[in-house]
This record gives sequence, structure tokens and C-alpha cells, in this order.
Amino acid sequence: MCRLASLLALPVFSVWLGHEVKAEGFLATQSLTLRALYSRATRQPDGTLQLELQGAVELLYGGRSLRTERLQVDTAQARVRGETPFELIAPEGHLRGQRLEYFYEQRRGRFSQVEAILYPLAGSEGRVSDSGAGRHSSRYLSPTTHPPPLRLWAQEMAGDLQQFEAQRVRATVCERDPPDFTVEAERVRLLGGERLRLFNARLRWKGRTLLRLPTLTLRLRERRETLELPTPTYSPDTGLGARYQWELPLGERALLALHGAFYGHAVPETRLALAVALTGDMPTLMEPELSQRLEASTLYNLRITPDRERTALHERTTTLRIEHASNIRPLLGREAHLRVSRPFEIALSTGFALGEGAGGLTLRVGKMREHTPTQRRLALEAEWLQPLMHRPFELNLHLWASHVRYESNQRLDWLRPQIEISYQPSERFRLMLGYAFAQTTGSTPFVVDRPVARNELALRGEGQWGNLRLGALLKYDLNRQQLYDVQLLLGWRQHCIEPFLYWRREPSVLLMGVSLTGLP
Repeated sequence: MCRLASLLALPVFSVWLGHEVKAEGFLATQSLTLRALYSRATRQPDGTLQLELQGAVELLYGGRSLRTERLQVDTAQARVRGETPFELIAPEGHLRGQRLEYFYEQRRGRFSQVEAILYPLAGSEGRVSDSGAGRHSSRYLSPTTHPPPLRLWAQEMAGDLQQFEAQRVRATVCERDPPDFTVEAERVRLLGGERLRLFNARLRWKGRTLLRLPTLTLRLRERRETLELPTPTYSPDTGLGARYQWELPLGERALLALHGAFYGHAVPETRLALAVALTGDMPTLMEPELSQRLEASTLYNLRITPDRERTALHERTTTLRIEHASNIRPLLGREAHLRVSRPFEIALSTGFALGEGAGGLTLRVGKMREHTPTQRRLALEAEWLQPLMHRPFELNLHLWASHVRYESNQRLDWLRPQIEISYQPSERFRLMLGYAFAQTTGSTPFVVDRPVARNELALRGEGQWGNLRLGALLKYDLNRQQLYDVQLLLGWRQHCIEPFLYWRREPSVLLMGVSLTGLP
């Protein structure tokens, strides 16, 4: 090791140069490590230090590793430049390309002719890695512990693997080479490591264009992604229709969402929401009513997976939401004829964690009506999921609670604890059993705020046999001794996509759609 401290001494840095270079700022919390077979240092006229590294070059900083054959380093601007093939490895994934200009302290840069691999979000199962530049925790899983990640090719990219904008892009979750299914776009934006927004998108199957869309959003959660397209629905009350969901990012922390449905024999639904993240990268959008969020839990809705439910709780950000909704029909609610309107509502929601447990708290103020006059309404709602045991089976305690006050001086308190047991003998089969009871005090003028207080058992089973995926959910009322809910899910996985059918007996619902699973 050659030490040239007298030549390279800087007011803020102490630098050791040779086969390994370490620059550690006295005022910073991160350290820079550079490794190379050959290196040369040059003092610029303005006094800054320029390093030229060649041969097996590696840069380590902030849990990220950059590898290439030739690199120019500007320590004053914390910037590196390279014209040779490179690989950037980060907790979110890794990036390969031909040219780069990278600001390692800001974790952003400009890259050309790139191939990116984005790891799935891990939720509560964050991994700990040691890259040589210090240990760090991550909310991402490597491909060895999760379904295959998203692969993306782009001509130009600006940003980082957590948030970027790219030009002339091709993306897929297929492991096959060449992939059967791809999405191509002229421009792509990744926001908060979660939403991939594509402009002028083309969906291609085995080289053939199936559909062209002006904009498209892919969600990078749980089973990698869900394609947001109008979903056909049918019920005897509304006839054939379709549900839609469009989201427009406004900057880096705001989101404008338009949700709703149109039917052949019923009034359409509309929900318009503006959400701003006060913490985190992206706002958290969820069902406004606590009863609807209960309906979106694992032992109430067969389409929700345990991984997705845990991820949603652990990744919840502090969000301010303003909403207008008219004639909303809770699709999976108990009352098939119920329509809910909220002329105006403002809500503040936040997530929190304690040990292995995670939950959320929401304060909502606004106006609401059903088939009754409009009333002002204030609600405080909480949800908590606490793991109790992991082996030989999983045992969790899941709590829901709410306190609601109305303009008519009525008030309602609701508490629902649930014990969940999950057993997974193999990767392709899972059983869940749950017991829950609810306590309600007070009264409410709204049906949507009136959860049924019942003692109930729930049994959920799902498995995969070859390309076929089957799931069933049964719910039994212990007091009435009645099987009051049956749900079935049928899916056929073909490499990268899965057409599926979902049926619920009461209320009668049939959903048809296509999901991108990324599973072989």
C-alpha cells in the first residue's frame, strides 16, 4: 500500500492511495472506498482532486457497489464518470450499462444503454447485507427468496433504482430468454420504488402487439406487479360492467387517483382522490371505510395474499388525502344495493411499527350519505398485526378498532380481534385458519359503518398444481351455525401472465382479469 497523504491532503478528507483508496469525510456519515489495479491522482487548478482508476475498479459507498474497468472520480462533487461497461449493485436491484455519470452521495446519475433488474419489495422481511461499505437494512428481497424480479432495458436512464426516468424502454417479468410477454414504452418513470409509470405503452406477446395505451401503471409489490386495466365485473343488480383505476403522479410525493365503475344497468361510480405523502416516497391510498379495509384482509378476500397484506401495513406512509366520491358500491360488501357518497372528506393516515408488529392509524373528517341525508362525520380508526409465533406454523393477532361521531350526536365504537394460524408445508400450498369476534357499542345512521358483530371461523386454502392455481375461502358463523361466505379463485399461469376468474357467492360477484405473476 502506497501512502501519499502529503500530496493528496485535503481540508475535509484524509486519502490513502494505492491498490485501495479510502476517503472518509469528518462531517459525513458514509465512507467512500475505491479499489483498482492502477490509479493516478491529479490536482486541478481550482484545488480539487481528480482520480483516474483503471483495472477491476470498484466503488463502495452507502451500501452501493459500482464495478467497471475505467473510472474518473471527482471527490469535490462526489461524482464519477465512465465510458466502459459497468454494473451498479444496490439493495433495490442492479443496473448494467455502457456509460455513466453518477453522483454517489446523492444516489442518482445518468446512464446509457442499460439493463436494470428491480428486486421485489420485502415488506417486513427486510434483509441485511454487508457490501464492504458498512452494513445496512433493506426492504427488498433478492431473487433467491422471492419470485423473479422485473427486468428492464432502456436507451437512456436518469436517477437511481429507487426513482428514475428512462427513455425507449422494454420491461418484463419473464425469466424466459427471449421473454414471451413484454411491455414497451417511449418513456417510463419509477416513483418511490413502487409505481412504474409508462407512456405510449405497447403490450407485446411473442413479438406481436396486443394493445396500445397512452399511459399504463405497473405496481411493483407483492407478486411483482399488477396490470391496471378495466376489469370486467358482473352481478344481477348491476349487470355487466367494468371497474377502472387510473393514477396520475404529481411530482415525487403527490398522486391524483380516479377510481370507479360503469355498468349496463346501474348508475356509474366515481371516486376522485388527491393524496400527498408527508413521509416516505409515495402516498398510501387505501379504502376509506374501515369495514372495506377489513373486507380487503386475507381471511375476508381471497384475492388478497398474506404477503400483500403484511407489505401494505409495513410500507404505509404518512399521507394526507382529500377525496370526493359518489354512488360507490362496496364491491365485496354485504349490502349489494348499498351506495355511498362522500361529497368531501379529508383524512390523515400514518403507519407505525413496534418490534415485529405493524399497524396504522387514520383520522377522517368529512361528509357522507347513503340513502339518508348528508351528515358530517369524524372517525378515528386503527389496525394492528402482531406475529406471535413463526414455527412450526405462523400465529398472528390481528386487531381492528374504530370510534366514530356523527352530526346527529350518535356515536359508534367497534373492536374486532382475530387469531390467525397459517401453515405452509410447501412453497405451492398454504392453509390458513382464523377465529374472530366483534364488539359494537352505540349506533350509526350509515350501513357502511355498521359491521356485523359475529363469532366466526374462516378457512382459506390455496395451491398450485402445474400451471393451475386454485383457491377457496369459507367463512362460518358460529352463533347462527351458518356457512355465510364462499369464495373461489381459478387461475392459469403461463410463463409470465395469469388469466383468472374470481367468484363470491354472497353478494354474487364474478371478476375476470389478467395478472402478471413473474412465476415460472
